[in-house]
Amino acid sequence: MYGVPTKGPHIGGGLAATGVAVQSWLLVGVGLVVLGLALWLVAMLGRER
Repeated sequence: MYGVPTKGPHIGGGLAATGVAVQSWLLVGVGLVVLGLALWLVAMLGRER
């Protein structure tokens, strides 16, 4: 990931696990933000009508 040199399997495994965790949390966060924006957009459109 990002060309980071890993010294030994322990550090490499830790970096890989951390990267996967960060990616999953980023996906969850982006999903929640998109869901919130969609709900807000629907609410605003519903108010105008």
